[in-house]
Amino acid sequence: MRNTIKLDFVTVLVVMIMLAIFAGATPINPDSLSVGSSTRRANPSAASVEAQAGNVTALTINGTSVTMFWQGYYGNISGSVVLANSGGNNLYEWELASPTGEIYATRNSSINWSNIACANQSQIFDEDSFLGANSTSNADSVNRTFYRTDHPSFYTGLLNFTSGACKSASINGTGTGSNFHEVLLAEFNETSGGAKFIYTSVIDADTTGFDDTQHDFQMIVGEPGSGSELYPSGGTTTYYFYVELQ
Repeated sequence: MRNTIKLDFVTVLVVMIMLAIFAGATPINPDSLSVGSSTRRANPSAASVEAQAGNVTALTINGTSVTMFWQGYYGNISGSVVLANSGGNNLYEWELASPTGEIYATRNSSINWSNIACANQSQIFDEDSFLGANSTSNADSVNRTFYRTDHPSFYTGLLNFTSGACKSASINGTGTGSNFHEVLLAEFNETSGGAKFIYTSVIDADTTGFDDTQHDFQMIVGEPGSGSELYPSGGTTTYYFYVELQ
C-alpha cells in the first residue's frame, strides 16, 4: 500500500508591512497580520469490497494520511519602506509593488538576529524530537523534509546566506519545485546551549501556488500532532512572525 502524506493548510490572506530603513534592516514584527479560514483534508468515506467464500481477489489500495507534524501557511504580502519619526509620521514612503525578502516564523518572541546561522544537523534532530517525529523513519520528519541545498541567496540583516548554504525545501506540492523555498535557520543560545529554531520563507511574489492561484509565500512550521496531541484533542503552538522586505 502506498501512503501519501498531505499538509494541513491555513490561509494568511494579507500581511501588511512597513519598514523604517532601506538597507541593513533586521527582521521586524509586521504592522498587521490578517488570518483567513483554516481548513484541513477531510477523511474519505469508507470503501467496501464484497467477499465470497472460495475467492482470492487482488486489491490495489492507495491511502492518504494528514501529517501529524506540520502546519501550513500561505498568502500575500504588501508593504512599504518609510523614513519616519518616532510618532509614525512618514517624511517619505516608498511603495513596494513587488516585494522581495523573507518571512520568518519561530516559537520565540525575541530573536538576536545578529547571532543566527543555518540550522545544523543536531538542531534539526532536536526539532524532530520536539515534534515527536522519527528523523529516519517518518517521511514527514524535519530531517527528511528539509534535505535540499539549492535555495537562493538572501540576507538577514547584514548576514549573507549564500545559495544552498542551509537545509531547505520547496513548499509546493511534492517538494521538488524551484520556487517557494523555505530555509532552516537557528539562533544559538550560548547561555543555555540550546537553539531557537527559525523557519524562513523566501518571498516569491505573484507565483502560482499549490491551489493554482498566485501567492507571495508558502511555508510550513513544525507543530506536534501525534500521541496525546493527536487531532482534534491536541493543543496548538504559538508562532511569532517577522518580516524583512527589500
